[in-house]
Amino acid sequence: MEDIHLKGLIGTKMSPLWEALPEVTLASIFSYLHPRERLKMKYVCQAWHRVLTVPQVWKYFTHLGDNECTESNLSQDESLKLDLISCINDYGRHFRHVKVTFCDSDSFDIFTAISNVCSNIESIALCNDGKIAFPKGFRSLIHDFLQKNIHLKTVQMRGLTFTPASNNDPLPIGLQHCQTLQKLSLVNSFPSYSVSSLMYLVHLRELALDYNHVHYSLIKHLAGASLTKLSIRLHPKKQRLNNLSEEQWQDLARHKQLRVYFHVKVLGDLDEDLFKPSIPLVSLVLMTLTSLHYDKLCDTLANYGNTLEEFVDYNVLAPSCRHDEEDVTSSYNTSIVKMVQTCPRLHTLGMRDVLSSSTLLIVVFLNKKLQNVYVQAEMVRFRFHVPDEMLVPQEAIDFAQANWTEERMATAVSSCLGREWNLMSKNDYVETVAKEHDLIVGKRHIYFIDNSNSC
Repeated sequence: MEDIHLKGLIGTKMSPLWEALPEVTLASIFSYLHPRERLKMKYVCQAWHRVLTVPQVWKYFTHLGDNECTESNLSQDESLKLDLISCINDYGRHFRHVKVTFCDSDSFDIFTAISNVCSNIESIALCNDGKIAFPKGFRSLIHDFLQKNIHLKTVQMRGLTFTPASNNDPLPIGLQHCQTLQKLSLVNSFPSYSVSSLMYLVHLRELALDYNHVHYSLIKHLAGASLTKLSIRLHPKKQRLNNLSEEQWQDLARHKQLRVYFHVKVLGDLDEDLFKPSIPLVSLVLMTLTSLHYDKLCDTLANYGNTLEEFVDYNVLAPSCRHDEEDVTSSYNTSIVKMVQTCPRLHTLGMRDVLSSSTLLIVVFLNKKLQNVYVQAEMVRFRFHVPDEMLVPQEAIDFAQANWTEERMATAVSSCLGREWNLMSKNDYVETVAKEHDLIVGKRHIYFIDNSNSC
């Protein structure tokens, strides 16, 4: 994206302030620009042209394809591709952190250039958003790139649904990366590959896998070494459940440092067998396509009262799926309050279902340690409504009764949380949840990267 502050500098006389900046400072500033904008800096003056040879300028390289500009279709801009490939050929040896989204044919040409030039990458993020199929031979190119870059510390792969050359082909990540790799994310990627090569990654601290790649022996081995964060992505429609047994989770839970994060797409009823009581579950993010039975969910989450810190539910169909709002509101509101009472360690709570303002006030009154409370404005009904089955202290009820109106609610919630708080617009809710919980923002809703149509 073009920087409006630097745009006017080209072809104009610079202020003494810019002329006086040392090369190291300019290099740091240039590193935040899009690669194409960095190249324009060489036309300003000889000093700035010289700065472009400083390795720090080229530590970061990002190509997001046609997502980078909303005003023009960059996939039709041949000069952009040529500029970027020229940039890669000239400065690619300095790249350390690379991010590429495959959403047009140019993206493949750009990554091919990166693969040919770069051999000292420290972090790589590759994402296929499903708009375009991989060309023939691209699987081998990805393999060669990963094999060549042996200093990788972070690897993120999304939507790289390659078919292996033969059954049980190992992942192209393993022994050669064992000394450096600390974070690995394979989401909807390499689905038919064997994960046996991951056994070598004894310095791995964070691992994100689809559920079908989660094997007891692998997790036990890595947790016995350095693994502290295990993120499990589950799309029941596309992944065969290969549940670890309760006994296996009990054994894994003996590694006290291991924390488990579930990201689950729910197409129908939530599979309760997924939630073994001994899972050291810290975070649960649900994308629901139907209304959940929250009373059952709360009973299930009671197993994680001493560990659960985050619960986020994104209901794609809310509020259009609601027919009897009164009944749904009472049941759902009671369950949310019960969840907060059962899981006192919660610091993040995301709700996208019909909620009364009094229930929201009771929630923050009961748990003043909440740091993030995501609530979409259109889902709140401003009224005082405490069902008989909602068992809470009288002081919580009094607090809700005194502040349930639209004029007072946000201020009252802010006083409990100790910071300014407001209801969120739909766009803010979607973008915030996506950013904080590693989801993807679509035009209509949040979805997990699985190349399926969610709605």
